[in-house]
Amino acid sequence: MGRMADDEEQMVLDAVLDYLSRAGQSVRVLRRPDREDRIRRAVDFEVAVDGRKVGVEVASASAFIEDFQAIGRVETAVEADLNRFAKEPQLGQWVLRMRWFERPRQRDTARLKERVTSELRRGLLPGRDLAQMVDPPHPIKSATLTRVGAGPHMVRGVSAPVPGWWVEGQVDDFIEWLIDRKATQGAEYPELWIVIFARTPVFGGDDLQDGLERRREKVPAHWRRIFYVDGGGVTEALT
Repeated sequence: MGRMADDEEQMVLDAVLDYLSRAGQSVRVLRRPDREDRIRRAVDFEVAVDGRKVGVEVASASAFIEDFQAIGRVETAVEADLNRFAKEPQLGQWVLRMRWFERPRQRDTARLKERVTSELRRGLLPGRDLAQMVDPPHPIKSATLTRVGAGPHMVRGVSAPVPGWWVEGQVDDFIEWLIDRKATQGAEYPELWIVIFARTPVFGGDDLQDGLERRREKVPAHWRRIFYVDGGGVTEALT
């Protein structure tokens, strides 16, 4: 599910070319470097735009969604366990925030849940407003609990459907995920376009635009245009 079939890559690029054509811009496909060079990580397409060569890399959001689901299994289990400890002594409302280096393996779910729960529950104390793991096990980057109110007495993960906050957090995580995996892709091109395809969108094109503005300084300099393709069509998320 994480990888895209060749015909799917072509389909996504065709959607972007049609979008650009309707906007009055002519783009011609020159070749498919990834099919020609199997030794290094070549871009998916090379196109001609106004007399210059531009690299195009097509990225599937499906792999991020798979990461999101695997991470959700751990966070939901931690949240459920910590909820019991917050309710009984009425410790107020807490937010659980976990950040990850990569997707956890399914066989590690129970071990990670026990480790996080055991350490963070020691920080759930009257008069405390923050608890965090000192040395979280890989692939966890950090795990924190922050007290946000006197009640209701519960622990709620950031991944819970809190309007606005939830979407913004997932967009930022996706952008970091994308940059981490694609930052050096197409470095031989002064101009690279990133085309993101979402089969099952976690967020919309407008959300991605806002997120890229927040993270603009982290976007690689040669990423000149970023397109987002989902069921709603094509959104130019960064120009």
